[in-house]
Amino acid sequence: IASFNLDFDGSTLIFREKNENKIIIEDDYQADKGLVTLTSFIDTNHNNTYDDDDEKLENIRFLFNNTKSTLSDKNGISVIGNLSETTIYEVISDSSESDYFDLITKKENFYVLPRAGNILSLNIPFIKVGTIDGNLYFNNTAVSKAKILLLSQDGKQISSFVTDIDGFFLSFLRRDLPVGPYVFSEFLTEGLFGLV
Repeated sequence: IASFNLDFDGSTLIFREKNENKIIIEDDYQADKGLVTLTSFIDTNHNNTYDDDDEKLENIRFLFNNTKSTLSDKNGISVIGNLSETTIYEVISDSSESDYFDLITKKENFYVLPRAGNILSLNIPFIKVGTIDGNLYFNNTAVSKAKILLLSQDGKQISSFVTDIDGFFLSFLRRDLPVGPYVFSEFLTEGLFGLV
């Protein structure tokens, strides 16, 4: 978890990292309002904790009840203040402004209840996800309406999809499935059986 030193000049909080680099100086945060800091990173070892070898993520926007937002800096840190301490905020990430189209948060959303005079600091782990797509052909002919099963290495069904008229299929992996090796099953379609 990131730690900060705070300066207070009556109405403005100035955040400094341990090495005294300023993080925020342009926003006024009221001391009687809630304050939240978020650290965004790729959780390479899936331990939900920021480690030195995890990559920090810049330009990740977080929305608080879809009314307030904050953007992560080059250190992966986002700060949002002046939050009501009587409101529970739903927080979701929006990476549409970033280059991280293949990253999602490990949890789809989370909730925070800020408290005046306290800084709520949260680690936000991201994981890489991907898509599986392709075209299915048999004897150089596109196979439509074929059901394809996606299996884990140990043979457990993870997902299924059906090819379109051109034999095309597309599947987004879920947030609980990291990027890795998977297996396609045999597929079945009318008149074709046991094809791989």
